[in-house]
Amino acid sequence: MRKLLFYTLLATLPTWASATTTSGPTTRNVLIDGIVNTGAAPGTNGVDWETDEVFQGFSNIVNWYLTWDDQNLYLGRIGGNNSEGSVLYVRAEYTGFQTTNRGFNYDFLEPELSPMGGINFATYIKDSYSEFRTWSGGVWGAANNSIAPQFSTQGSAAHMEVAIPWNAITNSNGLPSNLRLVIYQITPNAGAPACTPNNHFVYGESPWGTGLVNDGPSVGVNDGLPFSARQPGGCGVGQDTATRWWGCYPVIGGVGSNGWTALAPNAGPDDSLCASATSQLLQGNSPAAEAVGTWYVVSQPAGASVSFLPTTPGIALGINDPAALLQDITQLGTYTLVWDINYGGCPSVGDTVVITRVALPPSANAGANQDLACDVFAGTLTGGGFGPYGGGWTQLSGQGAITNPDSNTTTVSSLGSGANIFLYTVNGGSACPSTTDSVIITTYPAPSANAGADQEHCASSITTLTATAPLFGLGQWSQFSGPSSVIFTDPSNPITTLSNLETGTYQLIWATLNGTCPPARDTMTILVHAPPIADAGPDLSYCTLIVDQLDANDPAGLGVNASGFWQQASGPTSVTFADSTAYNTAVSGFAPGMYKLRWTLSNGNCPVSVDIVTIIISTLTNNGLDSLRSPSSGNFNGYVEVAHPTNGEPPIRFSIDGGPYQLDSTFDNLGPGTYTVNIIDNFGCADSLMFTLTNYNPPPPPDPDTLFIPDGFSPNADGTNDTWEILGIAKFPDAVIEVYNIWGSLIFASEGAYTPWNGQYQAQDMPQANYYYIVDLKSAAHPVYRGSVTLFR
Repeated sequence: MRKLLFYTLLATLPTWASATTTSGPTTRNVLIDGIVNTGAAPGTNGVDWETDEVFQGFSNIVNWYLTWDDQNLYLGRIGGNNSEGSVLYVRAEYTGFQTTNRGFNYDFLEPELSPMGGINFATYIKDSYSEFRTWSGGVWGAANNSIAPQFSTQGSAAHMEVAIPWNAITNSNGLPSNLRLVIYQITPNAGAPACTPNNHFVYGESPWGTGLVNDGPSVGVNDGLPFSARQPGGCGVGQDTATRWWGCYPVIGGVGSNGWTALAPNAGPDDSLCASATSQLLQGNSPAAEAVGTWYVVSQPAGASVSFLPTTPGIALGINDPAALLQDITQLGTYTLVWDINYGGCPSVGDTVVITRVALPPSANAGANQDLACDVFAGTLTGGGFGPYGGGWTQLSGQGAITNPDSNTTTVSSLGSGANIFLYTVNGGSACPSTTDSVIITTYPAPSANAGADQEHCASSITTLTATAPLFGLGQWSQFSGPSSVIFTDPSNPITTLSNLETGTYQLIWATLNGTCPPARDTMTILVHAPPIADAGPDLSYCTLIVDQLDANDPAGLGVNASGFWQQASGPTSVTFADSTAYNTAVSGFAPGMYKLRWTLSNGNCPVSVDIVTIIISTLTNNGLDSLRSPSSGNFNGYVEVAHPTNGEPPIRFSIDGGPYQLDSTFDNLGPGTYTVNIIDNFGCADSLMFTLTNYNPPPPPDPDTLFIPDGFSPNADGTNDTWEILGIAKFPDAVIEVYNIWGSLIFASEGAYTPWNGQYQAQDMPQANYYYIVDLKSAAHPVYRGSVTLFR
């Protein structure tokens, strides 16, 4: 919104000033404040006059000045004569106002004031005298002299100033909504000898006079239309002068006769219109109910012809609609409009609004997207031209330091890894929308690849790969080697499932790609182990204390990661392994007996497998003969009993002279000669012995009185030596005889009269063996006899 000069001058008024004003430079600077600065030089009493116009023909003779605030109407005059009468006729419109068409008769002057529409206030003022009258109820009121004008003389010029309360003019109804007035001064006869007593000389003065010939008072400088065709003044023209009214003032804030309040016009804020539009909604303020607002076009670009379209219901003409739509804005440039409000015939000083139609900005062009070389993090932004409105660069995402954001072409550094998006904006000015475009500058850091840790599995056909995802770009799995072709569930996913694994070693490659950079690769190894099955070899028997080697399964058959080791589980001695990690190691430190050796086999992360081999160490040594009976006189009635070895693993078997093996260690029906007996145990350990039989000539029978304890008998019912008879035992009736087996168990006893032993125990035949006896004769003259007897079967 742009006010005319009236509002510019308003800023210089005292804080109480609220009146409208006119334009143009002032010729007098006199402060109207109710106090005349007596003694001040002409033109030095202030700068806040409302008007300062010079009447034609009377320049520097009589000049009138007018302004007001919320309490008073101020009237000032320079020139003339303070003893001459100054007359003011006023039409003030306020709530309940009334007027008359005839003025009050001041000094026989009764001007016809019908062009003003009647008056309701009149005042006559001169030095030492003042009065005013108010029209009310169809009559003029009595003279009232309550106003106090101030008079002074500064140099040769007479000065007058008077403050007239609004309530004196409006009968205590506050400010009027507008007022019309005529001001003139009567020259007494003595002051104008050329005039007759009844034709006084009148100084006419209009606050809005322009000073030009035939250009009397105008309604206002903004419309430029003269209201009077002639200037009053001179002898005998007082009545003509009175028939011309000089001025129509709206009083902003005053209340009219119908109760509406006069408002200052407000055309709204200045605005700009983009070339893409041809119309603009205006924003003038709405006038009071009985006032009329009007839009005027002050100026517009060449070739333009705007029009007003009403948008407010009830308003027929667009020029009268404060919210009119200004149409046909077709030319670029400035459109100056005035919004004026007419209050009962008094137009206001209009308010100005400027609407500027501006050109469209060019479309923003940020340039083509860019892919920078590998490990390059600086580039150049190359936007199109800005046009007349300027623009610049901003960053939408990523990182970057723009060297000159206000330049369409500029460098950018410190770019982030990946996509960096920059917005290029061409400003649209105050009216047009800005245009934007974006460009992506992509940087590619050199990629790195991490395929993850190597893996080991036991008999697994499936696993999960866990490579590190690339920060930028893509990744891809591939197989380098392995015993089978593996299957990747998603080869582009760093974390994916791998299947179709078999026993063996696989090498996989995880490769990452990033834009313009060469790929990066990393290799990972997967070992799939076969489950170990330990085999300690067959159980072994040895007839020696030295074991050449063990015979477990070789770990090398499972792969390079397989291994095994030997431990002793049990045995009568602690053995020593030549190499406990060798499957076929030698072992020493054995003694006869049973040993259990543990073979533990492992392969990678598979569970270990254990097997045990049993080794029996046996040494077989003949124990000689238990008994021997030579054949008699070359008969084959020889007999031999081979003693059982004290070692070896039962059952022990015996063979004589290459004959079949038997469990019985006795051989009979032997004739004279040399014999070889082979002995073998259950583990195959063997030994042999030789003996010779010669003819036997039995000795004569023993003396019955001599004690004889035989060392063998054969209870085989052959009639010979079938019982164990002790000769001479009868001479010892208290003798005690006991027979024990090899385990120390008593199997025969006799006390007193001796009954020979028949080779039985509890009516059961005892096996062929050596038995041990104790013969106690119970005689102090004889010892206790101890020995062995062999029972032959």
